[in-house]
Amino acid sequence: MAVALGLYAAIFGGGMVATASAQQAEEDAPTGNVATIETVAYGTIPPGARLLTQPETQGEMDNSAWHQANDDLAARGYALVSEAELVFTVATQLIDRLPSGSHALEEGMQFSTQGGTLLNPNQPINRTDRVFRVSATVYDRASGVFVWRGTVERGSAETDPAAAMRIMLPAMLDHFGETVSGVTVPLAP
Repeated sequence: MAVALGLYAAIFGGGMVATASAQQAEEDAPTGNVATIETVAYGTIPPGARLLTQPETQGEMDNSAWHQANDDLAARGYALVSEAELVFTVATQLIDRLPSGSHALEEGMQFSTQGGTLLNPNQPINRTDRVFRVSATVYDRASGVFVWRGTVERGSAETDPAAAMRIMLPAMLDHFGETVSGVTVPLAP
């Protein structure tokens, strides 16, 4: 019985943490059709530094972000080479914000791996309450120590992710190698 209760708490108790995290993300999200930039510099990235760049995954959005970052970094004078001391990575995420006080199981938001769809057709996968985030890192190849991290997050679904990324990524790279917090960028609808 104790094992069953522990399993129940692990399954459903974790959902409460996820719901609380989603609620906090909703409260912290920027309002309006803007994106917010947060970056932290842990070291120095010299102007024109040699960078090895790579996407975090081989997903379509990560690859698009990677190509866009390559073009942007090269235009800023950085050398993109395979033998570099610094490694630049980029990743994209769509994060679902659950309504306050709800739980994914209660909302019927289970995903069918066989059908590739949500099991509840009343909750379509491209809902407007999703946060879009682009994250980038630079780390020292030899030591693995982070030199810089940046994140830009869209708080409204008024602009689709692909169009938002074309604005968000260059805006974040305007602060490449710097520490900034709460910088907002307007996103055109």
